[in-house]
Amino acid sequence: MIKHTLSAQAKVVGLVAALSMLLNSCNQPAPATPTAAATKPSVTNTPGPTATPAASPTPRPPINPALVDRDPPRGQELQVDKPIVLTFDQAMDRASVEKAVQVINTADGTTISGKFTWKNDATAALLPSTPGNAATWERATQYTISLKDTAKSARGLALARPQIFNISTIG
Repeated sequence: MIKHTLSAQAKVVGLVAALSMLLNSCNQPAPATPTAAATKPSVTNTPGPTATPAASPTPRPPINPALVDRDPPRGQELQVDKPIVLTFDQAMDRASVEKAVQVINTADGTTISGKFTWKNDATAALLPSTPGNAATWERATQYTISLKDTAKSARGLALARPQIFNISTIG
């Protein structure tokens, strides 16, 4: 019986030890819970490879202006109440263009004075200006228009080449 008691005693001692450990663990403070700041991952900004800047185009040198269009075009007649329109490839110095244009009546050689209106800095329209008369061209008349190279761009560059052309009005 002693053997049986010893083993019963051993069971009781084991059980008491287990209960003691269990009760001791209940009295322990709870482990600290992580805070939001502690759990928030930190971001470190590590520089990546730097991009090579694109090459900037080399600016072209300024070019002399040119007359690129006129109205009426070659071969068409001008209506007597319509202006002669000169179109340049860039903005022009208006005063220099107005001084550089000469209109001559080819029948009698007279110089026709004109009044300019500008649609924009590159497009000028010219009508004759005769005192006391409406601004109209003579019917069935040929005019020689000269544009001298003294006409300058807004940048001060002279006209690339002078222009001379004829225009006829309707009959």
